[in-house]
Amino acid sequence: MSTRCNIAVQTGDAIQIVYSHWDGYPSGMGLVLQQFFPTKNNAKELVSGGDISAIDWKSGEVNYYAQRGKWDKHKEVDEVWDNVKPRWFNNYKNFIKYCNESATMIAFFYLFKDGAWHGYRYDDVLNEIKMDKDFLTKARKDNKGDDVEVIRKVA
Repeated sequence: MSTRCNIAVQTGDAIQIVYSHWDGYPSGMGLVLQQFFPTKNNAKELVSGGDISAIDWKSGEVNYYAQRGKWDKHKEVDEVWDNVKPRWFNNYKNFIKYCNESATMIAFFYLFKDGAWHGYRYDDVLNEIKMDKDFLTKARKDNKGDDVEVIRKVA
């Protein structure tokens, strides 16, 4: 079963966002983002490739849908770029509105802003979750993928 998430990076007021299909829980994607994409430049490069199927936990290799023909032996062609390209929001408020509206399909949201990854989970309201690398590493080892600590209610 997949745990869907959105991955975003903020540049100025604008936010660029992509979809990711597999391992979106904090000890999966949250930890992978911190390990392999720790800087704003890394985050921007990741998101610029468009929607993602999965990111390998050991290597950080990204399987972009736009390059599906390279990694999916059952697909000989890539996805149409217009269907998988990054989307833009003009400000944080609109990003949060989108998170609230899409929370029935998307379990977690990750946003690189202010020099770090921030995580969000929807629990009847959108909550920011703690993105402590040691905590997430332990949760992964203990097989508690969606075990999180809520920091604050966002909206």
